[in-house]
Amino acid sequence: MKITKAEFDKLYSPDITKREYDEIVDRIDNRFFEIVKIMIPRMNRKGWLDYGNCDYDSEDSNGKFDLYDYKTEIPVGGNYSILPKPYEYGSGEPNGWMENSFPTRWLWEDFEPEFRQAVAKEKREELRAKELAKQKKELSKLKQVEFNKNKAEMRKSITSKLTPEELKYISFK
Repeated sequence: MKITKAEFDKLYSPDITKREYDEIVDRIDNRFFEIVKIMIPRMNRKGWLDYGNCDYDSEDSNGKFDLYDYKTEIPVGGNYSILPKPYEYGSGEPNGWMENSFPTRWLWEDFEPEFRQAVAKEKREELRAKELAKQKKELSKLKQVEFNKNKAEMRKSITSKLTPEELKYISFK
């Protein structure tokens, strides 16, 4: 369940009570896991997720929402298959830098359309890049075939103009 931007901003208020703070952070935790489960629908059996500041060496990962470090990006930690492109290297948000992260604004926004569009765009670009590489490879093969054909024709032309004695002194690559 989403939080509101006003609730998020309230976390920075000096007038917030401990109870209000804990309630909002609890809702942020719930929203974080909702978002990540949408981003990684098929996690491996032994996989686990937490905030990026989790402890990888402990039985209890102890990851938690960090109000100041996660102001623009929320990193995803744990043992799971990576986030889909383009989010495996951060969202590209201003000041975004964390690997395997998403924008903090998704806590209060309907992120699904943006997420799905970005992932679809990335897949289209990957397919386009593969297609271009395939076309380039095919073009290279065609150029090589054309070169070999021209080379054979040139050899034939040269040998037709030389005597057998002259041909003894030349070689073709």
